[in-house]
Amino acid sequence: MNKILVIVFYFISLTGIYSQTNSDSLKIALTKANHDTVRCNILLALIEVEEEDAVWIKYNEEIQTICETNFKKNLRPTELLAFKRHYAESFNNFGFLASMHGENKEALDYFLKSLKLNEELKTVKVWLMFW
Repeated sequence: MNKILVIVFYFISLTGIYSQTNSDSLKIALTKANHDTVRCNILLALIEVEEEDAVWIKYNEEIQTICETNFKKNLRPTELLAFKRHYAESFNNFGFLASMHGENKEALDYFLKSLKLNEELKTVKVWLMFW
């Protein structure tokens, strides 16, 4: 029984170390990113490995700021498409968080914003998570 517990704790600690290393690498890549679409991709990856809601909310807000800034520019169609996808993903992230906190109306509002953008892009990928 003790051996099983030691093995379980070993794997848990490895997972934490891997996650931290991955997060650190992403943060370094973020500081070196030369293009806003790359920054958005890295921020989305950081959100996936981040465990603290308050931290990944800041990453998500940064994605929205980057997208909104770029919407004001004269972008090529492919760049505009990329920023709209990131923008839709950020609304989906906020919806997910709201649903996890039982704020279903707020979650639905965010999911609907994401859905509308994704319908415009013809790439609907919103996961409604209500239980």
